[in-house]
Amino acid sequence: MIAEVAEVTVRDAVPEDAVNGVLPRWVALPETVEEIAAVLRACAERDLAVVPAGGGTKLHWGPPPERCDVLLDLCCVNEILEHAAGDLVVRAQAGVTMDALAGTLAAKGQELALDVPFPQDATVGGTLATALPGPRSFRYGTARDLLIGITVVLPDGTIARSGGKVVKNVAGYDLGKLFTGSYGTLGVIAEATFRLHPLPAARRWVVTELDRAEAAPVAAALATSQAEPSAVEVDWPDPGGPVTLAALVEGAAAEARAGALRELAGGSVTEERPPWWGLIEHDEVLAEARFLPAGAGASSTRWPRPGWPCAARWPPAGCCWRRGATWPRTSWPPPSRGCANERGCTCWPPRTTGSTGGGR
Repeated sequence: MIAEVAEVTVRDAVPEDAVNGVLPRWVALPETVEEIAAVLRACAERDLAVVPAGGGTKLHWGPPPERCDVLLDLCCVNEILEHAAGDLVVRAQAGVTMDALAGTLAAKGQELALDVPFPQDATVGGTLATALPGPRSFRYGTARDLLIGITVVLPDGTIARSGGKVVKNVAGYDLGKLFTGSYGTLGVIAEATFRLHPLPAARRWVVTELDRAEAAPVAAALATSQAEPSAVEVDWPDPGGPVTLAALVEGAAAEARAGALRELAGGSVTEERPPWWGLIEHDEVLAEARFLPAGAGASSTRWPRPGWPCAARWPPAGCCWRRGATWPRTSWPPPSRGCANERGCTCWPPRTTGSTGGGR
């Protein structure tokens, strides 16, 4: 069956290859993008279910697959194809481990600002497929924000490319953001191009132990401090016990800025990363919480509502509301466009029907 695919290594599966308890029939080990495409094309023709895998650190996340005929192991697709240090860009294959990538980039004084757990085994493809953020996403963004180009193989074997090697690239559909967090359900991530950052000259952590009631206000104060921490992380292993909070400061004057954060939170300043920083332990059960910035959700959920008149509390000072988005009031409506609301587009819904201008 799969062994008929030319020049692709295929072996019978063993119990260690099980995906969340589901044992595949075969394991395919392609070495190039074209071989990935050949395997998927052959599986599509034979109606075989495929599960892509990298380092296997997160294969147990989510529900088990309904069936798994072929495990597509990307461990051999593991080359760093290009590192344009002058442009702060790197292009790597999906099977490259995050540790190996970090080592190559560090030799040139650069880094991919993702603090992924299990870095020794986690791969580029798996990090994107699970959209796994780290503590420093607070400053640098998540994997989807640092991704500027991607090569994927669709279930029928079609190879698709999106983005490029420059940060400001808007050509074509943004497949990268679509495939990030897809858990392999849309296709196989084969290559990725990232924008990089220089390694910071210094790093300092402010570590403090707090009562549970103190953690939220202290974390908020640190996050909004002018000392500009790169991340604020909380370790709370015992729900009935104290909370350990750590804030990371990077770059110029890190020691002085960490001192300013210590004045807010107490504790101590250290050059050593806390042993629990960025790690995921006991990941049999995971929960992700997302929330709007403080104060943003309360007003937007109850106002505006169709047919309600404008009120003094809406829109917020300095903003203009239109279909879920906000613009500075000084720039809306655009000078070149009219407004269907004779009173001005300072509330929603307009009093009359018609176009309210662009705003896209």
